[in-house]
Amino acid sequence: MTDSDKTEDEFVQFVCFKTAGPVPVDLFQHSWIPAAEGLFTRGINTVIFSEKLPLSGDLGPYKFIAKNCWASIKAIKGTFPTGVPSPCSRGHITVSQGGIFKLVHVAKGDGTKLKHNSVYKGGFKALTMMPLLDEPLSKDTVMTYADYLISLTGFETLGVYKLHNSSGPASEWLYEWIIEAFFNSVNATEESVLKDLMNCPMATKKWEISIHKDYMQMVG
Repeated sequence: MTDSDKTEDEFVQFVCFKTAGPVPVDLFQHSWIPAAEGLFTRGINTVIFSEKLPLSGDLGPYKFIAKNCWASIKAIKGTFPTGVPSPCSRGHITVSQGGIFKLVHVAKGDGTKLKHNSVYKGGFKALTMMPLLDEPLSKDTVMTYADYLISLTGFETLGVYKLHNSSGPASEWLYEWIIEAFFNSVNATEESVLKDLMNCPMATKKWEISIHKDYMQMVG
Protein backbone atom coordinates (compact mmCIF):
# COMPACT_ATOMS: atom_id res chain seq x y z
CA MET A 1 0.00 0.00 0.00
CA THR A 2 1.18 3.51 -0.71
CA ASP A 3 0.36 7.00 0.45
CA SER A 4 1.95 8.63 -2.57
CA ASP A 5 -0.96 10.74 -3.79
CA LYS A 6 -0.62 14.39 -2.94
CA THR A 7 -3.23 15.49 -0.44
CA GLU A 8 -2.36 19.18 -0.24
CA ASP A 9 -5.11 21.60 -1.19
CA GLU A 10 -7.70 18.92 -1.80
CA PHE A 11 -11.03 19.64 -0.14
CA VAL A 12 -14.38 17.89 -0.30
CA GLN A 13 -17.85 19.11 0.63
CA PHE A 14 -20.08 16.19 1.61
CA VAL A 15 -23.78 16.91 1.06
CA CYS A 16 -26.14 14.28 2.48
CA PHE A 17 -29.71 13.60 1.37
CA LYS A 18 -32.45 11.90 3.38
CA THR A 19 -35.66 10.95 1.63
CA ALA A 20 -39.23 10.47 2.81
CA GLY A 21 -39.88 7.07 1.30
CA PRO A 22 -38.20 5.55 -1.76
CA VAL A 23 -36.87 7.99 -4.35
CA PRO A 24 -35.67 6.56 -7.68
CA VAL A 25 -32.25 7.65 -8.88
CA ASP A 26 -33.77 9.21 -12.01
CA LEU A 27 -36.05 11.45 -9.94
CA PHE A 28 -33.17 12.49 -7.71
CA GLN A 29 -31.06 13.40 -10.72
CA HIS A 30 -33.91 15.39 -12.24
CA SER A 31 -34.31 17.35 -9.00
CA TRP A 32 -30.69 18.04 -8.17
CA ILE A 33 -28.59 18.17 -11.34
CA PRO A 34 -29.71 21.74 -12.15
CA ALA A 35 -28.65 22.85 -8.66
CA ALA A 36 -25.32 21.05 -8.96
CA GLU A 37 -24.58 22.67 -12.31
CA GLY A 38 -24.66 26.07 -10.66
CA LEU A 39 -21.88 25.05 -8.28
CA PHE A 40 -19.27 24.86 -11.02
CA THR A 41 -19.34 28.64 -11.41
CA ARG A 42 -18.36 28.88 -7.74
CA GLY A 43 -15.13 26.89 -7.78
CA ILE A 44 -16.12 23.22 -7.62
CA ASN A 45 -14.18 20.95 -9.96
CA THR A 46 -16.13 17.70 -9.69
CA VAL A 47 -19.42 16.47 -8.22
CA ILE A 48 -19.88 12.73 -7.62
CA PHE A 49 -23.30 11.36 -6.66
CA SER A 50 -23.64 8.01 -4.92
CA GLU A 51 -26.63 5.95 -3.82
CA LYS A 52 -26.76 3.85 -0.66
CA LEU A 53 -27.33 0.14 -1.26
CA PRO A 54 -30.24 -1.41 0.72
CA LEU A 55 -28.28 -3.87 2.84
CA SER A 56 -29.39 -5.44 6.12
CA GLY A 57 -27.62 -3.85 9.10
CA ASP A 58 -26.61 -0.69 7.25
CA LEU A 59 -26.42 2.18 9.74
CA GLY A 60 -26.15 5.03 7.23
CA PRO A 61 -29.11 7.43 7.36
CA TYR A 62 -28.64 8.95 3.89
CA LYS A 63 -30.12 7.68 0.63
CA PHE A 64 -27.81 9.80 -1.51
CA ILE A 65 -24.52 11.61 -0.93
CA ALA A 66 -22.93 14.25 -3.13
CA LYS A 67 -19.18 14.65 -2.91
CA ASN A 68 -18.13 18.07 -4.21
CA CYS A 69 -14.41 18.41 -4.90
CA TRP A 70 -12.69 21.78 -4.58
CA ALA A 71 -9.23 22.69 -5.83
CA SER A 72 -8.29 25.03 -3.01
CA ILE A 73 -9.34 26.57 0.27
CA LYS A 74 -9.44 29.96 -1.46
CA ALA A 75 -12.31 28.81 -3.68
CA ILE A 76 -14.27 27.54 -0.69
CA LYS A 77 -13.85 30.72 1.33
CA GLY A 78 -14.93 32.77 -1.67
CA THR A 79 -18.13 30.78 -1.99
CA PHE A 80 -18.96 30.30 1.70
CA PRO A 81 -17.48 33.34 3.46
CA THR A 82 -19.62 32.74 6.57
CA GLY A 83 -19.45 28.95 6.53
CA VAL A 84 -21.37 26.17 4.82
CA PRO A 85 -25.17 26.68 4.52
CA SER A 86 -27.49 25.11 7.09
CA PRO A 87 -29.68 22.06 6.30
CA CYS A 88 -32.78 22.58 4.19
CA SER A 89 -35.68 20.67 2.65
CA ARG A 90 -36.82 20.45 -0.94
CA GLY A 91 -40.03 18.51 -1.34
CA HIS A 92 -39.61 15.09 0.23
CA ILE A 93 -35.81 15.33 0.28
CA THR A 94 -33.96 16.79 3.27
CA VAL A 95 -30.44 18.09 2.70
CA SER A 96 -27.80 18.03 5.43
CA GLN A 97 -24.38 19.59 5.01
CA GLY A 98 -21.64 17.29 6.25
CA GLY A 99 -19.23 20.23 6.08
CA ILE A 100 -15.97 20.92 4.27
CA PHE A 101 -13.32 18.24 4.75
CA LYS A 102 -9.64 18.17 3.91
CA LEU A 103 -8.12 15.03 2.44
CA VAL A 104 -5.39 14.11 4.92
CA HIS A 105 -4.46 10.56 3.92
CA VAL A 106 -4.65 8.35 0.83
CA ALA A 107 -3.80 4.63 0.62
CA LYS A 108 -3.88 2.36 -2.42
CA GLY A 109 -3.89 -1.35 -3.00
CA ASP A 110 -1.19 -2.92 -5.15
CA GLY A 111 -1.62 -2.09 -8.82
CA THR A 112 -4.78 -0.01 -8.51
CA LYS A 113 -5.15 3.08 -10.68
CA LEU A 114 -8.36 4.21 -9.05
CA LYS A 115 -8.49 7.87 -8.01
CA HIS A 116 -10.51 9.17 -5.07
CA ASN A 117 -12.02 12.00 -7.14
CA SER A 118 -13.51 9.84 -9.89
CA VAL A 119 -16.46 7.49 -10.24
CA TYR A 120 -15.67 3.81 -9.68
CA LYS A 121 -17.75 1.51 -11.88
CA GLY A 122 -15.92 -1.71 -11.04
CA GLY A 123 -17.13 -1.99 -7.48
CA PHE A 124 -18.54 -0.08 -4.54
CA LYS A 125 -17.47 2.11 -1.64
CA ALA A 126 -17.81 1.88 2.12
CA LEU A 127 -18.44 5.15 3.91
CA THR A 128 -17.62 5.48 7.60
CA MET A 129 -18.84 8.77 9.04
CA MET A 130 -17.51 9.51 12.51
CA PRO A 131 -19.51 12.11 14.45
CA LEU A 132 -18.24 15.05 16.43
CA LEU A 133 -18.13 14.09 20.12
CA ASP A 134 -17.24 15.88 23.34
CA GLU A 135 -13.85 14.18 23.20
CA PRO A 136 -12.25 14.48 19.73
CA LEU A 137 -11.37 11.20 18.07
CA SER A 138 -7.61 10.81 17.86
CA LYS A 139 -5.95 10.59 14.47
CA ASP A 140 -4.20 7.40 15.61
CA THR A 141 -7.58 5.72 16.13
CA VAL A 142 -8.77 6.84 12.71
CA MET A 143 -5.61 5.60 11.00
CA THR A 144 -5.76 2.25 12.80
CA TYR A 145 -9.28 1.81 11.47
CA ALA A 146 -8.05 2.82 8.00
CA ASP A 147 -5.39 0.10 8.23
CA TYR A 148 -8.16 -2.39 9.04
CA LEU A 149 -10.00 -1.33 5.86
CA ILE A 150 -6.82 -1.79 3.84
CA SER A 151 -6.50 -5.37 5.12
CA LEU A 152 -9.91 -6.45 3.81
CA THR A 153 -10.32 -8.58 0.70
CA GLY A 154 -11.11 -6.57 -2.42
CA PHE A 155 -9.61 -3.30 -1.16
CA GLU A 156 -8.66 -0.81 -3.89
CA THR A 157 -8.08 2.61 -2.32
CA LEU A 158 -9.27 4.92 0.44
CA GLY A 159 -9.28 8.57 1.42
CA VAL A 160 -9.39 9.90 4.98
CA TYR A 161 -11.10 13.27 5.35
CA LYS A 162 -11.02 15.56 8.39
CA LEU A 163 -13.45 18.41 9.09
CA HIS A 164 -11.82 21.71 8.14
CA ASN A 165 -12.29 25.05 9.86
CA SER A 166 -13.57 26.55 6.59
CA SER A 167 -16.90 24.87 7.44
CA GLY A 168 -17.43 27.35 10.27
CA PRO A 169 -17.85 26.52 13.97
CA ALA A 170 -17.22 22.79 14.49
CA SER A 171 -20.13 22.52 16.93
CA GLU A 172 -22.58 23.04 14.05
CA TRP A 173 -21.50 19.95 12.13
CA LEU A 174 -22.29 16.28 12.41
CA TYR A 175 -18.98 14.65 11.55
CA GLU A 176 -15.33 15.03 12.46
CA TRP A 177 -13.91 12.35 10.17
CA ILE A 178 -15.17 10.60 7.04
CA ILE A 179 -13.40 7.63 5.45
CA GLU A 180 -14.28 6.59 1.93
CA ALA A 181 -12.93 3.15 0.99
CA PHE A 182 -13.37 1.49 -2.41
CA PHE A 183 -13.61 -2.26 -3.02
CA ASN A 184 -13.78 -4.25 -6.24
CA SER A 185 -16.70 -6.55 -6.96
CA VAL A 186 -14.47 -9.41 -8.13
CA ASN A 187 -13.03 -10.39 -4.76
CA ALA A 188 -15.60 -8.96 -2.37
CA THR A 189 -19.33 -8.43 -2.04
CA GLU A 190 -21.15 -5.48 -0.55
CA GLU A 191 -22.57 -7.73 2.16
CA SER A 192 -19.20 -9.22 3.13
CA VAL A 193 -17.50 -5.83 3.46
CA LEU A 194 -20.38 -4.39 5.50
CA LYS A 195 -20.23 -7.39 7.81
CA ASP A 196 -16.47 -6.97 8.27
CA LEU A 197 -16.91 -3.29 9.13
CA MET A 198 -19.74 -3.94 11.56
CA ASN A 199 -17.60 -6.58 13.31
CA CYS A 200 -14.53 -4.36 13.54
CA PRO A 201 -13.59 -4.15 17.26
CA MET A 202 -12.84 -0.43 17.17
CA ALA A 203 -16.05 0.62 15.38
CA THR A 204 -18.63 2.09 17.73
CA LYS A 205 -22.41 2.28 17.42
CA LYS A 206 -22.08 6.03 16.94
CA TRP A 207 -20.21 5.59 13.67
CA GLU A 208 -22.46 5.59 10.61
CA ILE A 209 -21.31 2.85 8.25
CA SER A 210 -22.93 2.31 4.86
CA ILE A 211 -22.20 0.89 1.42
CA HIS A 212 -22.68 3.17 -1.58
CA LYS A 213 -22.49 2.85 -5.33
CA ASP A 214 -21.26 5.75 -7.46
CA TYR A 215 -23.59 6.36 -10.37
CA MET A 216 -22.83 9.82 -11.77
CA GLN A 217 -19.99 12.30 -12.07
CA MET A 218 -20.22 15.92 -13.18
CA VAL A 219 -17.10 17.82 -14.14
CA GLY A 220 -16.82 21.59 -14.50
